[in-house]
Amino acid sequence: MWHDKLYARKPYDICPIQNNEMTYMLYAVEISLQKTQSHWLDVTERIQFRVAATVYQCLHGMASAYLTELCTPVAASASRRGGLRSSTTSDLVIPRCRLSTYGSRAFSVAGPVYWNALPDYLKSPDISFDCFRQQLKTFLFCRY
Repeated sequence: MWHDKLYARKPYDICPIQNNEMTYMLYAVEISLQKTQSHWLDVTERIQFRVAATVYQCLHGMASAYLTELCTPVAASASRRGGLRSSTTSDLVIPRCRLSTYGSRAFSVAGPVYWNALPDYLKSPDISFDCFRQQLKTFLFCRY
């Protein structure tokens, strides 16, 4: 199957005759070369890519209203708090999560966390969605 080549397995699954670490390392190198040549992101980076793209759509009015409500800029909440230094940036408010099991994985928390971790050039309001996606993928790909 196609996904058999994507996941590094235990050495004895790969080559039952040669049960050594070298076989496993060569297989892992082959996998990383395939990912590099085909420009695939790891699973965690792919999730960050999808969440950051959804936050971009929320901030630019291209997403549903219920998702847009979850992305509150710091500048909007700073007026209630009396002015913050971060209100001049394009950061988002990260709400407190009460549940440690899945609270931090909810879009209302993970979206602003991923968005605030992006560099400023990606958070520019005049960048198009296609350009944002391309530069975001390049940024995530160059991190590892």
